[in-house]
Amino acid sequence: MPTTPPLEIVLIGAGQRGAESYAPYALQHPDQVRFTAVAEPVRKRRERFAAVHGIPPERCFDSWEGLLEKPAMGQAALIATQDALHAAPAIAAMRVGYHILLEKPIAVTKQDCESLIDVSEKTGRQLHVCHVLRYTKHMRLMREVIQSGVIGRVVQTVGL
Repeated sequence: MPTTPPLEIVLIGAGQRGAESYAPYALQHPDQVRFTAVAEPVRKRRERFAAVHGIPPERCFDSWEGLLEKPAMGQAALIATQDALHAAPAIAAMRVGYHILLEKPIAVTKQDCESLIDVSEKTGRQLHVCHVLRYTKHMRLMREVIQSGVIGRVVQTVGL
């Protein structure tokens, strides 16, 4: 039975969300996901991410512009830049041919939100927005504390 090759993804923004919240999935499931390039302005973050994910130096960029000047190096781009910097790299990546997984918020202006949707429709590229904090260390710890009962019974009152 043939196996499906892993989804190849480029990472734009190797800070906490990109490198520590989402990227570990690729290390835990290399048969499903593999990072093929990284764009990160902070050299230490970029080099650490590249080392952990086996990305060669020629696929490491100090800007998203540099990465997106090249032909697509995978099927998708994970955009985990600072909030105000989401729209431009996502739009450029869709135009190169990447499907997008975009860290929330989708953008900080209505115009950028509309532009993202417009480019997605025109290019036929998928645009997905993620808001996944439930797997971060602090959320898992909060859940454990609540479930342990150490703070008592937690209730929610709606409509006050």
